[in-house]
Amino acid sequence: MTLRHRLAPALVLGTALALSGATCAGRGPAPASVPCAPVEGELAAGAQAEPLQGEFRLTLAAASGPRAGSSAAGMLRLHSFGTRPAPVPATAGVSHPLYGATDVRLAEVGAAAHGDATRDDPAAPGVLVIEWQRSGPPVRNEITLRLGADANRGGQARFDGAHMALFVTSLSPERFTGRWRSGGGDQQAEGYFCAERTGRR
Repeated sequence: MTLRHRLAPALVLGTALALSGATCAGRGPAPASVPCAPVEGELAAGAQAEPLQGEFRLTLAAASGPRAGSSAAGMLRLHSFGTRPAPVPATAGVSHPLYGATDVRLAEVGAAAHGDATRDDPAAPGVLVIEWQRSGPPVRNEITLRLGADANRGGQARFDGAHMALFVTSLSPERFTGRWRSGGGDQQAEGYFCAERTGRR
């Protein structure tokens, strides 16, 4: 076998790798996701919660409390009640258009919910979306996500125990952001959150 014959496989492999590298270089790096950062301000007038149906990657960041500086991420799924009644009756200016669940580890950011946040049950959801109208001026909708199946079960209002809520300050078809607050006993924690749609609606 000649030297040329012995080198041929290596030359073919090297050419293939070079072409592969050139192709990858031509594609460039994958676009980075939008970093999660505090978002100030309020929802735009007329904002509604209904478009938030679907699956999101939820990130919570703690700004104060026992785990200040930490963050946690997981999945958030939101559904429409459809023809089923919401567990909490609507009242004047307050409705509950969506429910769902999240598997974010709340303890990692020093937060706690009143009940299981992973429960995807319309009768006692781990996440309940509350849309309510704030008197003005200007009159505008507010959107809150309350976490904890026991808090969202309906019935008598609860004034003690742990609580956890997300307050939406901005939203688009692919993303919504805002602030969160949790408390229970002597432990209080606050921070900000970002929810990025994963593609499922």
